[in-house]
Formats: sequence, structure tokens, C-alpha cells
Amino acid sequence: HFQQVQDYLGFRSLKPKDLKNIEKWLLERALEHDKTSLLFEWVAQKLHRDKLIRPGVSVVERWVGTARNQATQATYKLARPLLRTHNRKFLDRLLEKDSDLEQTPLNWLRLNALSNSPSEILNGIKKVEFLRNQKIHQWDVSKFNPNRLKWLARIAKKSSNQGLQRS
Repeated sequence: HFQQVQDYLGFRSLKPKDLKNIEKWLLERALEHDKTSLLFEWVAQKLHRDKLIRPGVSVVERWVGTARNQATQATYKLARPLLRTHNRKFLDRLLEKDSDLEQTPLNWLRLNALSNSPSEILNGIKKVEFLRNQKIHQWDVSKFNPNRLKWLARIAKKSSNQGLQRS
């Protein structure tokens, strides 16, 4: 009966060519979004749209996990040109305690303004000047998907200094 229903609805089994196309398509989506459940849902929708029989959940989960890992590796590959010696030294210094700030520059940069007071505004300007002096605004991030940049920023914001030092 399964074959008759499949034929009637116009669905077909996955072929190796379909799998390659899905993997490529999924990697492109994973470079845009890192949320596992969203990627899983999108794959299910694509399979339905393309009238392909969805394999078991564990297979689709493996596809999503692989795509996320490949997206992470692709992101690191895109970031490699930005990590020239000068930039790496600057990033390493962000993780070291600064005696003038009495904390690491990264923690200082992470702190949000608590009010619209003149001192908070001046502190915000100091942060912008600090980053401009390091020529951060000249770093070419145009090859990154904007959502991937947000993902990297989230990692930097949530990770501890020790965690960032290890990576």
C-alpha cells in the first residue's frame, strides 16, 4: 500500500543526487542560522516541497549536525584572513587584565551604558575610539552572512575569557 500511496501523491525515495543537493542547501541555511530545530524544520519542509520521502528523524538530525559543523568550519575559514599577526595580538590583549581599566578590555567593551549621562556617553565614545585605533572598522567581514556575524558576537559575549583563550 505504501508504494501506491507514494505514487498517488507523487513522492519518491531519496537518490544520491538528492542527498548531495540537500546537503549543499542545508549548509547554506546553516551559514545563515545555527538553530538546530529551525534547520530540522526547514529540511522537513524542503523534502515535502520536493516531494521526497523523509528519512528517519535520526538521519535528518545527522544531516543538521553535519551542516552545523561544516558551517562552523566555513566560518573559521572565512575568519582566517582577519587573524593576521597584528589582529591576533590585539585579540589576545583583549583577554589580558589592563591595569588602567582594572579589568580586561573585553569585559570593559561588553559593559552596556546604564544611563544617558554624560559620563556614560563619554565612556561609549572611548570604546569606539579604542576600536577605531585598532582599525576594527577596516576589517573586511563582507563575506560573512550577517546572521553568522551575530552568531560570532553571541559567542564572544557569552564566553568567558578563559573559554576564549582556549579556543
